[in-house]
Amino acid sequence: KMEVANGIWKSYAGYSEMLCGVTDDEHIFDNRKQYNLNRSVLELAEACSEYKDRVNAVASWDVIPYILNYRRSELPVDFRSPHRVSKQVRNDSVTLNRALKTLMEKHPKLLFVEFCETDYYGHHGKWQEYLNAAHQNDQFIRQLWEYCQQDPFYKGNTTFLITCDHGRGESLGGQNMVKKSKAATRPGWWLSEKTSCIWEKWKVAEPSIPSRWLLPLPAS
Repeated sequence: KMEVANGIWKSYAGYSEMLCGVTDDEHIFDNRKQYNLNRSVLELAEACSEYKDRVNAVASWDVIPYILNYRRSELPVDFRSPHRVSKQVRNDSVTLNRALKTLMEKHPKLLFVEFCETDYYGHHGKWQEYLNAAHQNDQFIRQLWEYCQQDPFYKGNTTFLITCDHGRGESLGGQNMVKKSKAATRPGWWLSEKTSCIWEKWKVAEPSIPSRWLLPLPAS
């Protein structure tokens, strides 16, 4: 069983813990649009010369820019669109197309992609739409992977880390179909070649990160 460490069990807290490697229950207690005080691995990567201007984020949920604190980090976060399933969530198909466009035109070395329709439909008790969105997301991930396998810049040199914000819960009930719980993936980090500068900056910036969350740097 894997668990997140924060005690909030909200999407903002889950994404922040996953991306920043620390919990912050004192400041993060709901999903409101507030600028995150913690620095994400994307922001730390952007500060490295090897990754400067080569880090991007594409998201369906319009709170993601605040979790990444795009005002402070100046990270390019693509999240706007008139094509939406709700006021806060744009269509995942738009996010897929924007992610593919980003890969083709900008060739980022680090790209964060967030889909959100399953979460939206789960909260609103729309079971068939939830299943359709889950199936659709599987296909979207396949499309992203297949693109990377035919682009010489990414082929044979790319890792996908697929996770969720904090887990889908242990039983029905609670928030419609999904009773959220601590069950989820513990924040772990993929570190490939040329990421030592991110690793060092991260350790300095967040010395409180438990060592059990960190993966050792590859030997090569």
